Amino acid sequence: MRLDDITIHIRPRSPWEAMDLGLRLVQVCWRPLYRSWLAVVLPLFLLLNLLLPDAMWLAGLLMWWLKPFYDRVVLHVLSRELFGEHVSVLDTLRSLPGLLKTGLLLNLTLLRLAPGRSYTLPVWQLEGLRGKARRERLRVLMARTAGRAYGLFFVCLHVEFILLLGLYGLIYMLLPQDSGFEAMGPLLADDPPYWVELAQNALYLLAISLVEPFYVAAGFMLYVNRRAGLEAWDIELVFRRLAQRLQGLATAALIVLVVGLGPGHAPPLQAAETASPPLPVTESKRVITEILAHEDFAISRSITLWLPKDFELDQDPEELADEDRFPWLPVLLAR
Repeated sequence: MRLDDITIHIRPRSPWEAMDLGLRLVQVCWRPLYRSWLAVVLPLFLLLNLLLPDAMWLAGLLMWWLKPFYDRVVLHVLSRELFGEHVSVLDTLRSLPGLLKTGLLLNLTLLRLAPGRSYTLPVWQLEGLRGKARRERLRVLMARTAGRAYGLFFVCLHVEFILLLGLYGLIYMLLPQDSGFEAMGPLLADDPPYWVELAQNALYLLAISLVEPFYVAAGFMLYVNRRAGLEAWDIELVFRRLAQRLQGLATAALIVLVVGLGPGHAPPLQAAETASPPLPVTESKRVITEILAHEDFAISRSITLWLPKDFELDQDPEELADEDRFPWLPVLLAR
């Protein structure tokens, strides 16, 4: 069971609102629900009425007694449709062996008359708890909602009975007016014909088929609402959605960061092509001479020296200045 896949809005609801939501669930999922219902219940109805032609009352009683088995088929479909999984008739038929192992024998014997059957059924079938764990779970679930579950049972029981009487009344209304109660003679006889008893069982099956799915769905949603309140499903879903949203924002921020800090792709540098061909050697010398003759390259210095009057200048003044300034330099160089 994944809460993220649930198809209803989880929020705190009153028990009556939860049961009403179960009725709405049947209205939405009636196609797959009644396909699976008829695929299981109708063959069983025909089998019982064919095997017990001399005790049709027993066939009708067994149809009533096997209600806990029908309830498991209904819950199998609704529990999966609630979480977005579509159930086919073949899937339901394949699940029948597993449904027989969900405490069905105990619910057909000691717990057959338990009034909160539809409310406690998810604990047996969906949770699969046993022994002490199951008793503890049932104790917690029944602590505050048992009265509503019992009330649901008695309401559906009376609706089923009233519906059955209404079907009999509908048949009587369709009879010709002259016949009166004479046409009802086979129905009221001590030993009615086979077709009359078969029709009675068929009417009872119709009443069960119209009421039992709503009874199971209302009890199931009462169970879901109780668990949602105990385990704070609504808060858990809010945190999950918030975490998913933050994860998406973090991913987007990481992508932007990687792209922004990634290395840039600059076009490769290329040397500029020579605008003119190289000059010849003689022409190059002339150009160099002109450049060096420019005033930017002209360097002149004034040097003042003390010289004797009869001194003849045989050396460059700069060299002479260096000798007078550093008299030890010629001696050092001579060595």
